[in-house]
Amino acid sequence: MSLIEPTLRDAALEEEREEFRETLAELRLALRDLKEKVRAGEMTKEDKTNGKRLLDEARYWLKALRETEAELVRIEREKAGISGAWGLDLDQSREAVRCLLAKLPRCGCAGGGT
Repeated sequence: MSLIEPTLRDAALEEEREEFRETLAELRLALRDLKEKVRAGEMTKEDKTNGKRLLDEARYWLKALRETEAELVRIEREKAGISGAWGLDLDQSREAVRCLLAKLPRCGCAGGGT
């Protein structure tokens, strides 16, 4: 059994995402050519079949790209130590509480920070 580290998985997913983007760019060009044929009134039955295939392919690759990006976000959240729907920066929160506690004596309240 081999260990899959998040950084290795992250790099592989980035590469995969770029490949998906290149494929989608190629599909976009093919669809643009098809659109020009439609506007010029030169669309054949074969072009219609090809157009449906291109749209189906584009939907597939867009879905794959979204899944890859979701996985990248999950990895980034994992690296940042965020679990669930939200995360809390404990160092930043601790500093904010210290600042608030330090203001208490100036307000005439008992207390004070460390």
